[in-house]
Amino acid sequence: MLHRFLTPTEIILGKDSIKEIEGIIERENFQSALILTDKGIVQAGILPSLTNLLEEKCTYTIFDEVEPNPTDRVVEKAFSLFLKVKPDVLIAVGGGSSMDTAKAVGILATNGGEIIDFKGIDKVKAPITPIVAVPTTAGTGSEVTTTTVINDTKQILKYSIGGQHVAARWALLDPALTLTLPPHITAATGVDALTHAIEAYTSKKSYGLTDTLAVQAIRLIGENLRTAVFEGNNIEARQKMLEASLIAGIAFNNAKLGLCHALCNPLGAQFGVAHGVANSILLPRVTKFNLPAQLKKYAIVAQLLGENTDNCSVNEAAEKVVTAIEKLIIDVQLPFTLGEVGVDQKAVTQMVDECIDNPLIDINPRKATRDELIQIYKDCFH
Repeated sequence: MLHRFLTPTEIILGKDSIKEIEGIIERENFQSALILTDKGIVQAGILPSLTNLLEEKCTYTIFDEVEPNPTDRVVEKAFSLFLKVKPDVLIAVGGGSSMDTAKAVGILATNGGEIIDFKGIDKVKAPITPIVAVPTTAGTGSEVTTTTVINDTKQILKYSIGGQHVAARWALLDPALTLTLPPHITAATGVDALTHAIEAYTSKKSYGLTDTLAVQAIRLIGENLRTAVFEGNNIEARQKMLEASLIAGIAFNNAKLGLCHALCNPLGAQFGVAHGVANSILLPRVTKFNLPAQLKKYAIVAQLLGENTDNCSVNEAAEKVVTAIEKLIIDVQLPFTLGEVGVDQKAVTQMVDECIDNPLIDINPRKATRDELIQIYKDCFH
């Protein structure tokens, strides 16, 4: 089998890496920037770390209306501002929503049309407007992925756009920018990164190179997420989590994801459940379902997450992975059931109908029938 490994983004990781924006602006001779972010980032006082560096380098405009689970409406509004100010670089500051919005705007800027036109893979034919991604959360890995995820407000569904052109050109990962991230968001985004790593590791498309990255991401998250949540000013733990999110993003960008992410989409589209929270609820249940298909790998995951697997058979070690994941989710105080986040159990069959054709179900290590998908959702209510 042939494997294609793609990482089109230049990555700069470490404290004060935000300062590299000056060199990028100068080298590329950018004259005008559009910063895409959300009001939480503005209120947290993070933007001056960037805008102070831009003052003498180029003009800039701020769009601060990015929402969680970004919608086509937000993309249209941001693109209208793009057309007005005509920037030659986009700077995404925040979590995956800011980066997904920037990618969508960049697509429209160079390819025309409406964003729904690009749903699927390799429909973006022209390189998008250059993007500098500045993550302030450690979770999505969107700074290095070749996809963007958008909520369609007309059809009430969540869809992906992917391809070699759909990527940021630069990623600046500065742990100092994550120090003000609240504990609950640190937890949710951290479990999102863990889900990326585990699904990439157990995917049918995984192979040696992606496995190496996924294993390291799982190890880093197991060792550092609790510290990052409860000692938010621990810069070492923050940097380790940024690194974990980054390499998990590279891993799943190449090995793809699985059942958790297929089942996540309706939760975000219909009920507005934050992506990381949805993953935290689904991950233990999906892992339990997948166990028979990847016993050896799940045994390794259990060990990476701190479970003692000495003198255990492969089966016994693998079964400990569900306990390890549940412990982590409980420790970082994330919701454990769908009822806690306002999902109506009556919507289960409709949610399954929406995700049944998601190609990630086929990549998942264990193929799930419609009835099995219904049961996984139902298990998430207790």
